[in-house]
Amino acid sequence: MLLTHQHTGAPDADGQRCPTITQRRLERLAEVEYGDVQTTNLRRQVRERLRRAFQAVGFVRPSFEGGRPDDAAANIFRETIVTERCWLIRVWVRDDADADDAAEPAFRAPDPADPPRGGEAAERGREKPFVQAPLEDWVDVLPFGESGTFDREEAARGVDAITAVLRARGYAFADVALQYRELSPLRERQSSDVRGVIDYEITLNHERRIASIALPGAKAVEPGTLLELIDTKPYDFFGAPGFFELERAMADLGAIARYYQERGFFDFAFELTGAPDDVVPLKVLELANDDWIVWRYTFRDRGFRLKKRRGEASLRLEIPLHEGPQSRVAELVPVGATIADKAKIAALTGLGTGAPYGTHYLEEGIGKLTAWYRARGYHLVKIEPFCEAEDPRSGDPSFCDPRLPVRAQHVTLGLRVTEGRQVFVGEHFWRGNFETDPHALTRDLPQAGEPLDEARLNEAMRQMRALGLFNSVRIDIIGLDEDPPRDRVALVVGVEEADHSFLDLAAGVR
Repeated sequence: MLLTHQHTGAPDADGQRCPTITQRRLERLAEVEYGDVQTTNLRRQVRERLRRAFQAVGFVRPSFEGGRPDDAAANIFRETIVTERCWLIRVWVRDDADADDAAEPAFRAPDPADPPRGGEAAERGREKPFVQAPLEDWVDVLPFGESGTFDREEAARGVDAITAVLRARGYAFADVALQYRELSPLRERQSSDVRGVIDYEITLNHERRIASIALPGAKAVEPGTLLELIDTKPYDFFGAPGFFELERAMADLGAIARYYQERGFFDFAFELTGAPDDVVPLKVLELANDDWIVWRYTFRDRGFRLKKRRGEASLRLEIPLHEGPQSRVAELVPVGATIADKAKIAALTGLGTGAPYGTHYLEEGIGKLTAWYRARGYHLVKIEPFCEAEDPRSGDPSFCDPRLPVRAQHVTLGLRVTEGRQVFVGEHFWRGNFETDPHALTRDLPQAGEPLDEARLNEAMRQMRALGLFNSVRIDIIGLDEDPPRDRVALVVGVEEADHSFLDLAAGVR
């Protein structure tokens, strides 16, 4: 494998020149191994990988020169990458902006996230220098490898990409500045191979972790239940990093809102909200005193506070909310049910008079009632809800869509039940059991003349699999999907027997 990089440009007057790609790095980027078959597709893939890799480090429109005619016969993979111009892409990093931090113990260091107080601004006038970081750590984050474009707009996308990565790593207050400098046309006429410089200056501002999450206003729902819904977690010793990510936190608020709305809290709202037409979240410094710094983040219908005690690096997340009243079932009206009365249906669904009402409770209740019918052989049962809601302001009743959140404190709920034909079990069949007694396959199934119960079928399959005698177990129901359906269906048990092994034990007395 012969990979070479041929650069035809010359350094500029300041001595700046394009990066050098070593032979070992070229081989690593190509991802070609000895023994790979040389094909047109392989060469195309190698060129695409190399093109992206060279553009990622700043080279403009790299070109390729293929192998010689006799390379295939000699089993040689040859590729030459030709470049002429480039942009210098550099990443600079520092922990914080204050040069005096190094003179203080770590736990006493001034916090760069703290706004200056009084005469502190003058004392913190010196800035720490940046240290250049390896570009290889960031080439997969920056957009140049994919686009091959090096204008200011594309470079600005790199700021957003780096910021997102740093947020995910726990640097909640990281600052990324872009320094974009295009060389003058005069220098280009002097055969300089550098067209411009793109510098990313990263101030990490220390790693931040969330120490606690508070939900003031949560009364009807336990805060622990709400914390289970969200991905943002306080840090602990069992693996939760506790990093703060703005986008994830906003998504977590959406999960909390859905939880309340699905359970009938029709007036639920967050206390902190933004404008309806917000495009990005808004951050505002709400409080800064000798003890606390508080930021307010809002986006459309949601918002939260991020608190930090002065002198501490940890954060506290506060999500104030208003639960509001919860919808309740005024009356349950079942229609079409013949084998279960109103009291039985109310007990099965949990939607009797006075019970909380919401789409979550409705779906859960219909699921339980459907399972009850299926266990008795009514596999074609259909349950359609309908409702009438009382307007919370006027008190007037009106029809509502039970599949959507209902803005009413009292709801009259109807369940239209179409039971269908009851299905019973007929014959049992089996296949694949060359050594197993058929009784072992059918003993736990619903027997002939009993209602078809899918729960019993699933339990029978579970027990057969637990025996360890079969590689696979399957039960097919014959006749259930016919139109019109049969009164009796057949059950076919199919198994694949596993290889048997025996353990001989012997004991003796001496």
